[in-house]
Amino acid sequence: MLHTRILTTLIDQLDEDTQAYVNSLITCIEKDPRLDDYPNMPFLVLYETLRELPTYLEPEIVSNLLFSFIVHNVEDLKRTIHSKEYIHNNKVLRSHCTPFVIAVVRDCMKEVDLAYEDRNRQTLYHLDWPIDPEKFPYIDDDDEDDE
Repeated sequence: MLHTRILTTLIDQLDEDTQAYVNSLITCIEKDPRLDDYPNMPFLVLYETLRELPTYLEPEIVSNLLFSFIVHNVEDLKRTIHSKEYIHNNKVLRSHCTPFVIAVVRDCMKEVDLAYEDRNRQTLYHLDWPIDPEKFPYIDDDDEDDE
């Protein structure tokens, strides 16, 4: 589609694996019926964030995060792209797209189970030690390594 031309020059600068990922993401976006409501917005946001986006999540997940971000921030994004400042400096949109990048990174971290924040403190962690608790702390009878 015509609106994907926004990304063409940027995609050409990416490595082969990232290009394949981005093309899959574009396909997901183009198939999404929400694109009818926001025809160019997903591609403008991607243009500003593509260099920072991790490629660990399935493209469908990133597409859903993208549309969710757009739905919740559409007025701010429209105000920015129709401003005089954007006409003179199109990089001004980048700072408005940071929450989208954060959402993708947060979901990546959840996927690999890193730094997942248990907001309700519902998770119970149980740590086992391979030594019998009756014998630990133990008496160090070995004097060889004490020097």
